[in-house]
Amino acid sequence: EDEKIVGGSTTGDSLKILNQSISDVWSSPVDLDPNLAHLSVSASGPDKVGWVALVARNIADYGGNVTHSKMLRLGNDFTILMHVAVKPQNRKKLIAGLYSNEELDPLNVKISPLTRRQTGQYVPPTYHLKIHCVGKDRPGILAKVAEEIALKGLSVDNISTELRRGYNGRRDFVVDTDITTVESLNEDGLHRLIQDLQQLKSSLNLDVLDIRVKKM
Repeated sequence: EDEKIVGGSTTGDSLKILNQSISDVWSSPVDLDPNLAHLSVSASGPDKVGWVALVARNIADYGGNVTHSKMLRLGNDFTILMHVAVKPQNRKKLIAGLYSNEELDPLNVKISPLTRRQTGQYVPPTYHLKIHCVGKDRPGILAKVAEEIALKGLSVDNISTELRRGYNGRRDFVVDTDITTVESLNEDGLHRLIQDLQQLKSSLNLDVLDIRVKKM
């Protein structure tokens, strides 16, 4: 069986992960379309109702298509990060349109080009891992998880973190990671990798550590 689920007993947090459909759990970013221009659009400014609608409408009006995006409020500020694909002939108009829109001035919009991986330099991953961690909030959890991922030579596709209020009122820190490896691991090698990653639960005193593995 290609998919494996490892970790401790199922809890409220882990059950939420387990109940997701397989297509949702293993969805991954697609490669950049070589026929389109690709932009990273970031913005941050005072929180205000309607920012997402305004940015998205401006992008759409210039023929841009928002694919992957993340938007969240941090304190009194609102932050936006978007990948935008657009026809090459519309690229300059889209950039100029976003920069010239005075309504967007408070957001401090920044736009930078994205490039595709170079042919021949990209090694397809052999395994895709998802790690879901929940533990009492304290400094250093993300640093330790990221260090362990790097130590194992794993490549990060995505990491997200958030604070949640637990049922007992405790502040819980949540880490979700999508990582890959290009190593050709046999069953024993994969088992050792998972065992090493599972040590994070005890070293960080986590309540939940779920690991999912899929052979690519």
